[in-house]
Order: sequence, then structure tokens, then C-alpha cells
Amino acid sequence: MNILKYTLLLLIFLAPAGCHPDQKQASGEIIPKDKFIDIMYDVHMVDAMLHEASDAPPEKKLKALTFYPSLLEKHGVTRAAIDSSINFYIQHPKEFARIYDEVYKRIEAKTVELKDSEDFEQMNGK
Repeated sequence: MNILKYTLLLLIFLAPAGCHPDQKQASGEIIPKDKFIDIMYDVHMVDAMLHEASDAPPEKKLKALTFYPSLLEKHGVTRAAIDSSINFYIQHPKEFARIYDEVYKRIEAKTVELKDSEDFEQMNGK
């Protein structure tokens, strides 16, 4: 889960740079917890794909980078809303930890699912 740790650290350090200390968070800009969990799970899935594409030809890397705008569109959010939400949840570390506990559980479940499907394919000679 090095990718998860790296992304979390990246978010923690970069998110505050996008806001001025005197700006107040508008309540409408904060993504609700359940939706934010879904978004962060998808962000980590995209990060994993990009990590896999790191040794890929340049055109595959460029294609992989298009996943982020698609992710925003899929969830109907803007980058600004994600940044505001990250800043909000960083200021509420217990809630942020609960969010990432859930994201981690989903990633673990997906890992098991994929491993099981690979084992199934190997047992059936595929």
C-alpha cells in the first residue's frame, strides 16, 4: 500500500497550498463523506493504473492521464470541490482517518477479488 501512503502524503502537503488561510470553506463546496470515499477510492485506482503505466510507451502514459478528468466528470465534482474537501477533512483528522480506513478496506477487498479471479483463471488454465 505504498501508493496509498504516497498519495495521502501528497494530498496532505499539496492541498493547503491551494487555499489562503483567510478563506472560509463554503458548506456547499465540501463533498459529503460517502461520496468523498467513492472519489478517493477511484483516485487510488487511477494512481495504481498510472503506476503500472510508468514503464509504458509515452502514448499509453498520456492516455492514462486522461483518467483524472474522467473521474471528476463521473462523480460530478470539480477539482476545486475536491481541494476544498481535502482541506476540510485535513482539519478534521479523525474524520479523515475514518474516510481513509474505508478507502483502504475497499482497496483491500478489490485486491482480494482480483487475486481470487487470477487464482481461478490459473486453476482453469486460462
